[in-house]
Amino acid sequence: MLKKLTKAQIAPWLRSVLLASIYATGLALAFCIAYELRFDFSVPPEFESQMLAFVPFAIVLKMVLLLKFRQFDGLLSYFSTPDLARLFYALGLGSILMFLLRASMGVGVAPPRGVIIVDFVLSFLGLSAVRLAFRLIRERVLSANGFSRRARRVGIVGAGDVGANLARELGIKRGLGLQPVVFFDDDPGKWNLRIHDILVVGAPELLVKEQGSLNLEKVIIAMPSASAKRIREVIEIIQKSRLEFETVPSMDQLATGKVKASQIRSVEIQDLLGREPVPLEAETIRHLLENQVVMVTGAGGSIGSELCLQIIDFNPKRLLMVEQSEVQLFQIEQEIIDLGGGG
Repeated sequence: MLKKLTKAQIAPWLRSVLLASIYATGLALAFCIAYELRFDFSVPPEFESQMLAFVPFAIVLKMVLLLKFRQFDGLLSYFSTPDLARLFYALGLGSILMFLLRASMGVGVAPPRGVIIVDFVLSFLGLSAVRLAFRLIRERVLSANGFSRRARRVGIVGAGDVGANLARELGIKRGLGLQPVVFFDDDPGKWNLRIHDILVVGAPELLVKEQGSLNLEKVIIAMPSASAKRIREVIEIIQKSRLEFETVPSMDQLATGKVKASQIRSVEIQDLLGREPVPLEAETIRHLLENQVVMVTGAGGSIGSELCLQIIDFNPKRLLMVEQSEVQLFQIEQEIIDLGGGG
């Protein structure tokens, strides 16, 4: 009795058949075009007969090698450097075998040297282009399907490997609605250079001076290996520019591969400390702060504002906030009021 195949069982088989058909068609076209180019599009009759007789062997040979190099295992629209390398090795080995066949059987049976070389180049470029086209369709069209909102203009602080990967992923994942338009970095050697066609304009301090011309809507901090002191400085700069900001995961999370650079999150207190937070003795702190008048200097900064939010939970009699920046003072005041602490 025949067993009914499920959709999950049929899908890989159909995918392999589709990929094999595309590869076979591309190999046949490359082989025939190689003959045309070798003879300036005027193939002599004897070589035309040779081409027609040899093309099935060339296709079968290369298809077997592609199978051996696992070119039919992956999804059609996923194509990366390892896939490209395996494709190169498979087609290169096929061309070497054809050279050996030509040396053993003679010129009359096997294709000319020029045909074999041109066939390898065309086959490699053609199949790579097909796979790359499917990948671009997936990344640029299918991934953005159903997403119609205007992408928000994003600045990335950190033009290192993490920042570059973040920019690439945001460019691919259009559905996130974030468009990186500029880089900031502390390294002067990177200034006025481009990464993924995005300009590194200068140090993060330019955020305050150039915000009007850059027209940014959000900033992402991509400096997981930077010191906590520098992270605090960058956050204070961004706060002065009155922009929304987030950060990439920690270096430990990125190194283990558990998360990607595009999985941005809010800045946490451990990002500013440079270590894991120490558990507080809540009852002792409550005894010190409850029904007391407490003053916080630098209340609008990254640490000061967090202190104010923590202190208000312990019901002080009065919280006095001291801050040079009127804008930052207003922001933390409004945040405390929104939390019900403005009574």
